[in-house]
Amino acid sequence: MFGLLEHNIIPEMILMDVDMPEMNGYEAVGRMKKNDAYKNIPIIFISGRVDPASEIFGLNMGALDYIHKPFAAELLLKRIKTNLSLIESQKKLEERNRAVDKLFSRSPEISSPLNNIIEILGTAMAEDEQKKIKEHINRAHTAVNDLLAHVNSIFDISKTEKE
Repeated sequence: MFGLLEHNIIPEMILMDVDMPEMNGYEAVGRMKKNDAYKNIPIIFISGRVDPASEIFGLNMGALDYIHKPFAAELLLKRIKTNLSLIESQKKLEERNRAVDKLFSRSPEISSPLNNIIEILGTAMAEDEQKKIKEHINRAHTAVNDLLAHVNSIFDISKTEKE
């Protein structure tokens, strides 16, 4: 199995029996999780072991799923497709989250107005006179609306670029 790395082959998913001749599946998963090239490959155990403790142990080792033998081929294929679909959705969500984090943390068009709003609200909190507090809150409200319009325009632009 680890010979795959020598040939630059990284599978999308590994189906593995728990009971294998040279190394059991739990050991193999333990080794894979320590290897940067393999640690993120999803693993599905296929096993004749039907006791809950074995299944829980396999899942705790990092397996994505645990299928009992004998199994129906159609069921196996369906679970593989479902797990691959979930993995793909998770990758897309993580990618989107990274893009949003980058947008909000590094963009001066976003961070500068946010810092301004925080400063205005801090000033309002330190103020004793109610009329001045309202003025600061109104300024913050206007700044929030401007920022929201800007953020919406960014997402509208990126949305139309993808279409």
